[in-house]
Amino acid sequence: MALGSQVEENIVSSVDLLMKRDMIGSQRLIKGDEDVNQERISIVSDALMLIATQQPMAKDMRLIAGIIEIAGELERINDYSKGNARIGLTVGANPIPNLLQDLPVMAAKARFMLHRAMGAFGKRDAQLAKEIPADDDEID
Repeated sequence: MALGSQVEENIVSSVDLLMKRDMIGSQRLIKGDEDVNQERISIVSDALMLIATQQPMAKDMRLIAGIIEIAGELERINDYSKGNARIGLTVGANPIPNLLQDLPVMAAKARFMLHRAMGAFGKRDAQLAKEIPADDDEID
């Protein structure tokens, strides 16, 4: 869950840094992406170790497979945050293009969706998980 929280924070931070034209913060976020990548590797490694040493039953195996998938998706989402930070470095002190003006609202909604998704997973709430994709239409 710590990885999810970090990625949630990076979604909003990356856009905030871009809008404020904070080059140092953007560089820090880009460098921090490696920590997220390493955390995913650690999660996958731990999951594979569990499979190898504990011989989990079907239900547990599905949970472990889900955790591996989620870790990969979190890393991918964080790569988008890193991309936002790179855009910030490219824009520099220049005015923010009009195309990017909606990013803060989109980032807040994306963070909320991720928070709900992580909560649904933590609570094993399938109904909540099924409701989340409808929120994506608003961002699109």
